[in-house]
Amino acid sequence: MSLSRSEQQQINDWVKMSTQDSLLPQTRIHLLPSANVYIKREDESSSGISGGKLRKYASLLPILKQRGVDEMGIIGGANSNNIAGILQLLKEWGIEPWLFLRKAAGDSLQGNQLLTRMLCPQERFHWVDRSEWPRVE
Repeated sequence: MSLSRSEQQQINDWVKMSTQDSLLPQTRIHLLPSANVYIKREDESSSGISGGKLRKYASLLPILKQRGVDEMGIIGGANSNNIAGILQLLKEWGIEPWLFLRKAAGDSLQGNQLLTRMLCPQERFHWVDRSEWPRVE
């Protein structure tokens, strides 16, 4: 199914109206030589978070700010790319996080776990034992 130029423009207008442009930088598009298929270079959009998650937050963060949200709970693993990425965005948007994190398997403080601890005050961390993780709601 092919969209008309008018339909494409309507979709583009809606996306622009519903998202934060500064979170969706322009990235390259490549034509695959073997087919009439284009690939969007999502890997160029951000060093912390990209692709579908970045598009989700580009539409979610403006709504949260518009509604006056100044704190947000986040659930995930101690080494999660998503946690490290959203913490960076929340900091930029002035929204304070509350973290509910599954304890890491080891005690090594490195990678995303280190970055997460640098981005969020320790009093905002709530650690969940790995054995309790299946019951987190």
